[in-house]
Amino acid sequence: MKNIVKTRLAILLKITGWSIQELANRSNLSSDTVKNLYYGRIDNPKIETLISIAEAFGISLDYLVGRLDYAEHELKHLTVLGSLDTDTKEIIELIVRRAMNKRALD
Repeated sequence: MKNIVKTRLAILLKITGWSIQELANRSNLSSDTVKNLYYGRIDNPKIETLISIAEAFGISLDYLVGRLDYAEHELKHLTVLGSLDTDTKEIIELIVRRAMNKRALD
């Protein structure tokens, strides 16, 4: 699993334009944890870690761990998001988080 997570992280970081530190911040993980995943140094990452990363990218856990080989709609969204300026990204993320919170409360 570590190789697929490593590969998917590389793809997702490239698409979004995020650094390892940015992903660490967005997923509330240490930069060392993200760095170790990125370089394939963790054989069996904790499920909580993987969930945090998937949520930060807005993708499915299944895609991140290789259970799905496709995430075209997810990657299209990330490509668009990656091309936006920082202020616009923050506004969109705020809207999405509010919508997700509202859906969780319903």
